[in-house]
Amino acid sequence: MRSFIFAIYVLATVAIAQPALSFPLKVLQLNTWGVPLMVEDTFRYGEAMRRIEERSPDVILLEEVFSKKGKRAFHSEAYPYEAEGPSAFPRLVSSGVRVLSRYPILHTAQTAFRRCHGTDCLSRKGAVLVILELPGGWRLNVVATHLDSSDRVNIHLSQLAQIRSLVEREGDPNAPLVLGGDLNFKEDSIEYPYAMKMLQTTDAWRTVHPGADPGYTDDSFENRYGHDYALKTKSPLSRGRIDYVLSRSSGTRHITPILANVIFNEEPLLSDHYGVEASFEID
Repeated sequence: MRSFIFAIYVLATVAIAQPALSFPLKVLQLNTWGVPLMVEDTFRYGEAMRRIEERSPDVILLEEVFSKKGKRAFHSEAYPYEAEGPSAFPRLVSSGVRVLSRYPILHTAQTAFRRCHGTDCLSRKGAVLVILELPGGWRLNVVATHLDSSDRVNIHLSQLAQIRSLVEREGDPNAPLVLGGDLNFKEDSIEYPYAMKMLQTTDAWRTVHPGADPGYTDDSFENRYGHDYALKTKSPLSRGRIDYVLSRSSGTRHITPILANVIFNEEPLLSDHYGVEASFEID
């Protein structure tokens, strides 16, 4: 009897000591539409952070957080770990890229894009990479970025190549990768297949929605902010999916998209873009 009880104790101890077989992760991506000198109703920032917190993601990826007001608003005690993309100098404004995380940041690195076009050159656009320490000692590479808003394929490919170099140089090769941001190209573009191949990533939206669901995140026909901004800047109205959450497994850890949703696409709107929410299992 005593040996039987001891055997049960050993099995229970081993079971408790075993690490989790998988780890859930929720990522939220949003271009906040914080364009300097062009956006007046910055009250949206506080409302956006409140609604983001309600959705309780683990990692938040933001773009166009250019102003001090935006940086103060997109801050939360629930996400004590933060990182930003390249600072402004020698341009007019910074990259506007920001990462908020529930989990500790072990390492941060940045790259400022060498190529740009038109008014995008006023911003020091780029990418920021962080290595997160997840519960159980697991690690995760996360990249947030905002590509050039022009339709110049060569510039986009150059910027994607810089992101690849950043991940290869600064990332943890044994950890999965999540990359999100406003990539400013659509799924039917030249850049899309190059991006998937160059970064060796999977598109969370298309994995979860393999059919024809377009998942528009940029829709200046329906989004009143996008419509008004297009008129103000004399830009053509457009509709497409240009905001993405991508993922890549490592040699020792697999990451699988299990859910993907377009969010914040109903009134009251938060931005001229809609957000993307993606959930993953890491094992």
